Amino acid sequence: MRFLPPPRLLRSSAKRELFTALRDATAFLIYFVACSVLAKQILRCLGDDVHTRETLLGGIFLAFLIPTRKLFLLFVLPLCMLAALYGPIAYIYGQPDYQSLISVLATNASEAAEFLSFITPSVAQRSILVLALVLVAAWIAKRFSLQPWRNKTCVIAGVATVVLLYCPTAFFSNLTRGISVTQQDLSQLQQYVSHSSWGESSLYNPAGIEDFILVVGESVRRDYLGAYGYPLDNTPFISRTPGILVNGLTAGDVFTVGSLRLMLTQADVASWSPRYDFNIVDLAKSAGMETIWLSNQGFIGLHDTPISSIGMRADHYSFPTMADSSSTNFSDMVLLPKFHAFLTAKAKTPRLFVIHTIGSHPKVCRRIFDLKEHYQPASSEFETVACYLDSIRKTDLFLQKVVDMLRQKEADTGRKFSMLYFADHGQVHRKMPNGYISIDNNSTSFHHFEIPLLLIDSDSREHIVQKASKYGVRFVDGLAHWIGISNRHLLSYDLFDGVSDPEDYGFPNVLASKNPIQDPVYPPSTALKTLLPQPASR
Repeated sequence: MRFLPPPRLLRSSAKRELFTALRDATAFLIYFVACSVLAKQILRCLGDDVHTRETLLGGIFLAFLIPTRKLFLLFVLPLCMLAALYGPIAYIYGQPDYQSLISVLATNASEAAEFLSFITPSVAQRSILVLALVLVAAWIAKRFSLQPWRNKTCVIAGVATVVLLYCPTAFFSNLTRGISVTQQDLSQLQQYVSHSSWGESSLYNPAGIEDFILVVGESVRRDYLGAYGYPLDNTPFISRTPGILVNGLTAGDVFTVGSLRLMLTQADVASWSPRYDFNIVDLAKSAGMETIWLSNQGFIGLHDTPISSIGMRADHYSFPTMADSSSTNFSDMVLLPKFHAFLTAKAKTPRLFVIHTIGSHPKVCRRIFDLKEHYQPASSEFETVACYLDSIRKTDLFLQKVVDMLRQKEADTGRKFSMLYFADHGQVHRKMPNGYISIDNNSTSFHHFEIPLLLIDSDSREHIVQKASKYGVRFVDGLAHWIGISNRHLLSYDLFDGVSDPEDYGFPNVLASKNPIQDPVYPPSTALKTLLPQPASR
């Protein structure tokens, strides 16, 4: 006869089994929730737009991988560390591409410190949360001996969900593509950095101009300039000085290197790609001009960035941060004494000056420390907007000082001049979690491409505004026409004829590929406490 335990013992054993089952089920539910939240945070830190699909798929993968020690150490933990490290970069640049990778290469110590200042507590919390969640999930898996692959239901449900959802993140495909583009670009740069394909050029100069000054602005979208209709007189010089103001220039890209590599080389208009052996410095030299490059942007080395490499092609060059990359926040005004020294030096040939400013580069409030008066924001929310308007006012003052030097030089020696000013790209607004409005490159709008263009020369007698569509991918052809250089590789292109280009060179497709957002300006009535600058208090 088979022995049966007392009913009381049977009930107690069943209760224990039920309790254990409920405990394990609850532990697994908490574990899967932790894995899903971890997956969501990893994806956010990799720059993905996170939705339920991606979160569930990532959660399933992590739930199966974390309990296995080898997979945890070889895959999960490195992935979490990558996400934690890249999280702040994703917050500024999004997923890796040419812009973010070349920006890393072009960053010196001071710019790195400035970048770190963008990392708010909420951004840092994302990275910390990733590391905390992976440790919590690993502890739960170990504490309750969770092994989802041993449960047929978990395996079948997991496989079915993976089949339905597939591919959670585009990070690695974007990273691979970004590395490929960057390698190709830098390889091309290495190939052509010491080579010019222009051949011989000639200089025709019926106006007798001997000094050409190309001022490269930084991060200026033209709809924030009073000269272009913004209801604030923050550009008194540009708005009134005799010259030609063009309303319609489209930038080459939405970040410095991406734009200037097209606007300072004779770009391929079909692919919007640079041709470094056809750059503006070598073109001027091929025409017998003396070339001077003065920059207020960081310098790393001869082959580090396309822009510094082009600058190094000049007969004379100066990078204020060349000797000390840890130096911080030079004002554009430091360029004026250097420019004056070269301008007043004896010259036997026509000269091309390229002056590359820091302008309205983020963080913009650091760019205006030497202004005696500041616009006052309506509230702390609009502090950056007020600083941005101040930085444009400072650029206006900088241009006035450059022109004053040129006019004085002409008065002293009779040497005629022509100055052309443009900006590399614009900026976009971003509302921070605390309501603070930042102005940076975190996303793209049409206004990123809308940049100012101004021409002032010895013969300017009236202020002319032209509404005409012009494109940055044709800019070197336009610069050659401005200077008066003839070369068999050049195509006829006048930036200041007041006639819109008959084609757009595929710009709508370029813009659409960047998923532009609507991003109108903040009017002064909203952003500022007063429309007049007040004594500096920052």
